[in-house]
Amino acid sequence: GHVWMVVYPVAMALIVATVLAPPAAFLRRRGFPAGLSAAAVMITFFAAVTILIAVLTPQVAGQVPAIADSASSGLLKVRDWLTDGPLKLTDGQLTRAVSALQDKLQSSASAISSGALSTVSAATGAVVNLVLILMLTFFFIKDGHKFLPWVRALAGRRGGDHVVEVFSRIWATLGGFIRTQTLVALIDAVIIGTGLAILGVPLAIPLAVITFIGGYIPIIGAFVSGVLAVLVTLVTNDPK
Repeated sequence: GHVWMVVYPVAMALIVATVLAPPAAFLRRRGFPAGLSAAAVMITFFAAVTILIAVLTPQVAGQVPAIADSASSGLLKVRDWLTDGPLKLTDGQLTRAVSALQDKLQSSASAISSGALSTVSAATGAVVNLVLILMLTFFFIKDGHKFLPWVRALAGRRGGDHVVEVFSRIWATLGGFIRTQTLVALIDAVIIGTGLAILGVPLAIPLAVITFIGGYIPIIGAFVSGVLAVLVTLVTNDPK
């Protein structure tokens, strides 16, 4: 736990830096100072993110209980189809499973709508982490291009090239993953949001945002957000 307090802001700053380092490098190649390039890229990026959050958060947070209620009703429709449809499954086990999922949905919705920062300590920790992430991101973007030459000089003539190659591949892999995952999550959100809007689902925008966020969760994120969209659609639209 104590190590995580240090690892978490460093890891988050590295992830953000993989997105912001290329435009900062572009500005440096055009003759801008490193500090000014890093500051300009960070201000532009976080201003855009802040505006996006300010626009979408009221819509998403205000609709979380409605999404949970619709998903719960969708679970009931699925249960009815499994018991009364061609599968003819027993009602007891399905009822217990649906009840457990409904309780989980309702409790999660309550926690999200009431806010995760419910205590002063949690809010203080979040502010400290945010400040650390911003500071580390700035220095990673500003001076990150000096890191590999320093490593090469530190490791010596024989091992320097190998160490630099390893770090270069790690950085390229991490940056490629983050950028690709962002693109995939955006495409999923746009396609699902557009499909829900065409079907006339009233919660299309919040579900599209949830789909985008879920895209960053490996393996299960896209699946869970897709199931949620299907359950809500079952309630708002007649499957027949």
